Amino acid sequence: ATLGTAADFKGIILSQTLISLNTGAVMNGRALAQTAVTLDATAITVP
Repeated sequence: ATLGTAADFKGIILSQTLISLNTGAVMNGRALAQTAVTLDATAITVP
Protein backbone atom coordinates (compact mmCIF):
# COMPACT_ATOMS: atom_id res chain seq x y z
CA ALA A 1 0.00 0.00 0.00
CA THR A 2 1.26 3.48 -0.82
CA LEU A 3 0.03 6.90 0.28
CA GLY A 4 1.08 9.44 -2.31
CA THR A 5 2.49 12.92 -1.87
CA ALA A 6 0.16 15.22 0.11
CA ALA A 7 -2.35 12.40 0.80
CA ASP A 8 -4.59 12.76 3.87
CA PHE A 9 -5.69 9.38 5.29
CA LYS A 10 -7.75 8.49 8.36
CA GLY A 11 -8.01 4.89 9.51
CA ILE A 12 -5.97 1.71 9.73
CA ILE A 13 -3.91 0.14 6.95
CA LEU A 14 -3.13 -3.58 7.31
CA SER A 15 -0.70 -5.06 4.82
CA GLN A 16 1.10 -8.34 4.40
CA THR A 17 3.90 -6.47 2.61
CA LEU A 18 5.29 -2.93 2.46
CA ILE A 19 3.38 0.23 3.43
CA SER A 20 4.98 3.38 2.04
CA LEU A 21 4.02 6.94 3.01
CA ASN A 22 5.53 9.48 0.64
CA THR A 23 6.70 13.03 1.42
CA GLY A 24 3.96 15.23 2.82
CA ALA A 25 1.44 12.44 3.44
CA VAL A 26 -0.59 12.84 6.64
CA MET A 27 -2.05 9.84 8.44
CA ASN A 28 -4.40 9.82 11.42
CA GLY A 29 -4.44 6.16 12.43
CA ARG A 30 -2.17 3.14 12.23
CA ALA A 31 -0.03 1.50 9.56
CA LEU A 32 0.63 -2.18 10.33
CA ALA A 33 2.67 -4.42 8.01
CA GLN A 34 4.41 -7.78 8.35
CA THR A 35 7.50 -6.61 6.44
CA ALA A 36 8.08 -2.83 6.57
CA VAL A 37 6.52 0.61 6.99
CA THR A 38 8.50 3.30 5.16
CA LEU A 39 8.07 6.96 6.16
CA ASP A 40 9.46 9.82 4.07
CA ALA A 41 8.88 13.17 5.87
CA THR A 42 5.45 11.94 6.96
CA ALA A 43 3.25 12.82 9.95
CA ILE A 44 1.35 10.01 11.70
CA THR A 45 -1.05 10.73 14.56
CA VAL A 46 -2.39 7.83 16.62
CA PRO A 47 -5.98 8.48 17.72
